[in-house]
Amino acid sequence: MQVGDILFWKRNEKNWNYGHVAIIIYVDKTNFVLAHQNEKNPMEIYNTEKFIQKINNKNSQFIGLKRLPNWIPKPEIIYVKIM
Repeated sequence: MQVGDILFWKRNEKNWNYGHVAIIIYVDKTNFVLAHQNEKNPMEIYNTEKFIQKINNKNSQFIGLKRLPNWIPKPEIIYVKIM
Protein backbone atom coordinates (compact mmCIF):
# COMPACT_ATOMS: atom_id res chain seq x y z
CA MET A 1 0.00 0.00 0.00
CA GLN A 2 1.27 3.47 -0.83
CA VAL A 3 0.12 7.08 -1.06
CA GLY A 4 -2.04 7.55 -4.16
CA ASP A 5 -3.52 4.02 -4.18
CA ILE A 6 -7.30 3.92 -4.62
CA LEU A 7 -9.54 1.71 -2.50
CA PHE A 8 -12.81 0.42 -4.00
CA TRP A 9 -15.91 -0.69 -2.08
CA LYS A 10 -18.60 -3.02 -3.39
CA ARG A 11 -22.00 -1.66 -4.28
CA ASN A 12 -24.61 -1.69 -1.56
CA GLU A 13 -28.40 -1.54 -1.56
CA LYS A 14 -28.48 2.08 -0.43
CA ASN A 15 -26.22 3.16 -3.30
CA TRP A 16 -26.94 0.57 -5.98
CA ASN A 17 -25.63 2.42 -9.05
CA TYR A 18 -22.00 2.40 -8.01
CA GLY A 19 -19.65 1.60 -5.15
CA HIS A 20 -17.47 3.99 -3.20
CA VAL A 21 -13.82 4.95 -3.67
CA ALA A 22 -11.22 6.63 -1.46
CA ILE A 23 -7.60 7.63 -1.95
CA ILE A 24 -4.78 6.68 0.40
CA ILE A 25 -3.13 9.93 1.49
CA TYR A 26 -0.77 8.72 4.22
CA VAL A 27 1.01 5.45 5.07
CA ASP A 28 3.32 4.50 7.93
CA LYS A 29 4.44 1.18 9.45
CA THR A 30 1.11 0.42 11.15
CA ASN A 31 -1.61 2.69 9.71
CA PHE A 32 -2.86 4.37 6.60
CA VAL A 33 -5.27 7.26 6.05
CA LEU A 34 -8.00 7.45 3.42
CA ALA A 35 -9.55 10.63 2.01
CA HIS A 36 -13.26 10.29 1.18
CA GLN A 37 -15.86 12.48 -0.39
CA ASN A 38 -19.55 12.44 0.63
CA GLU A 39 -18.79 10.79 3.97
CA LYS A 40 -19.34 11.94 7.56
CA ASN A 41 -15.61 11.64 8.23
CA PRO A 42 -13.70 12.85 5.16
CA MET A 43 -10.50 11.21 6.48
CA GLU A 44 -10.39 7.77 8.03
CA ILE A 45 -7.51 5.93 9.72
CA TYR A 46 -7.10 2.17 9.27
CA ASN A 47 -4.70 -0.23 10.94
CA THR A 48 -2.94 -1.88 7.99
CA GLU A 49 -2.79 -5.41 9.47
CA LYS A 50 -6.49 -5.41 10.42
CA PHE A 51 -7.42 -3.93 7.04
CA ILE A 52 -5.58 -6.66 5.12
CA GLN A 53 -7.52 -9.29 7.08
CA LYS A 54 -10.76 -7.42 6.34
CA ILE A 55 -10.15 -6.99 2.59
CA ASN A 56 -9.20 -10.69 2.22
CA ASN A 57 -12.36 -11.84 4.00
CA LYS A 58 -14.79 -13.70 1.69
CA ASN A 59 -17.62 -11.31 2.67
CA SER A 60 -15.52 -8.15 2.51
CA GLN A 61 -17.19 -4.84 1.71
CA PHE A 62 -14.13 -3.97 -0.40
CA ILE A 63 -13.42 -4.92 -4.01
CA GLY A 64 -9.72 -4.09 -3.79
CA LEU A 65 -6.92 -1.58 -4.28
CA LYS A 66 -5.62 -0.09 -7.49
CA ARG A 67 -2.25 1.59 -7.89
CA LEU A 68 -2.10 4.73 -10.02
CA PRO A 69 0.19 4.65 -13.05
CA ASN A 70 3.72 5.97 -12.46
CA TRP A 71 3.20 8.92 -14.81
CA ILE A 72 0.66 10.47 -12.40
CA PRO A 73 2.55 12.65 -9.90
CA LYS A 74 2.04 11.80 -6.24
CA PRO A 75 2.52 14.25 -3.38
CA GLU A 76 5.92 14.07 -1.72
CA ILE A 77 4.75 14.86 1.81
CA ILE A 78 1.34 14.88 3.42
CA TYR A 79 1.07 15.84 7.07
CA VAL A 80 -1.56 13.90 9.00
CA LYS A 81 -1.96 13.99 12.78
CA ILE A 82 -2.86 10.48 13.99
CA MET A 83 -4.26 10.41 17.50
